[in-house]
Amino acid sequence: MAQHDDDDALDLPDEDDERPDFTRSRPWRWVLLGGSLLFLLALILPVALQACEAGSAPAPTPTPSSPLDFDLPAADGSNVRLSEAARDYDYVVVVFYRGFF
Repeated sequence: MAQHDDDDALDLPDEDDERPDFTRSRPWRWVLLGGSLLFLLALILPVALQACEAGSAPAPTPTPSSPLDFDLPAADGSNVRLSEAARDYDYVVVVFYRGFF
């Protein structure tokens, strides 16, 4: 029965190997450091921006006292006046569509 050296069984490279591991080089370490920093920045920046925006309340938009009054054709062909729809209902939604029903 032949005896095998542990290094031969695992095929580990020799320390005197002429091909150096490129991940241990100085430029590769700078690439890893830069990539890690960019990754952390991508994780932290949105959270920090959202926290900054949450502290300041948006300015309220001024609402007109009465809406503009106009007539529009309805889907059934009749005309609808905004003031009449607002008088009959609490809320009015105006939908503009392109094409025919």
